[in-house]
Amino acid sequence: MLSAIVLSLAMLTGADKAEPINNSNYQPTPIVQTIPTHQDSLDLMVEKYQSGRAANKDHNYEEAIELFNESLELYHKIGEGNTEMKSLLHEKLGNTYLDLEEYDKAVIEHEEALKAAPYKLINSNNLAYALAKNNQDLDYAEKLATLYTQIEPNIGEGFGTLGLIKFMQKDYEQAEILIQKGLQLIPESRTESKILNYETLIDIYQATGNVEKQQDCQMNLDLLYQQ
Repeated sequence: MLSAIVLSLAMLTGADKAEPINNSNYQPTPIVQTIPTHQDSLDLMVEKYQSGRAANKDHNYEEAIELFNESLELYHKIGEGNTEMKSLLHEKLGNTYLDLEEYDKAVIEHEEALKAAPYKLINSNNLAYALAKNNQDLDYAEKLATLYTQIEPNIGEGFGTLGLIKFMQKDYEQAEILIQKGLQLIPESRTESKILNYETLIDIYQATGNVEKQQDCQMNLDLLYQQ
């Protein structure tokens, strides 16, 4: 038995052993792995945000939501400390959900926007508007919108939001007064804001049965739709 083992070892180490392959000239292909830098991720975050805005403008709301969420995910991933950017992303998401009439989601996003940047007054008005559209916490919404109009008395959107809240509270007289004031203050260039306010006015006149004023509002609204 021992002799057989010795013989086997001799055969493995003897002259019949295969010559080793000479690989001294072998150079493996290097593996290049590109690791995105902080600036790369930051640029991509901004790029997706801008693409989201473009998609929203083209009424591609689902695509806009996806892009804004991807931008927000990058924000959290890179640990970006710019809370204003975070607030802006939640604001855009909230506005897009409003366009889709998904008011519960709009409320959540505008709440996050306000938390991220409570010093931005527009966040208060946006949240108040979303709450009103969702018929939710109207007293709180009224406080937010009232504060906004007190601090920014020359911005018509705040009075439009207050008018919407009053409409939801079935205070149609005050709702009409506030909406009309908002329309006077909103510049002609802000067509979308004017459309929203005229739409609320039409709802008011429908609720009160004022057909003549409703028809007048509809004519103004049709002209704005054509712009």
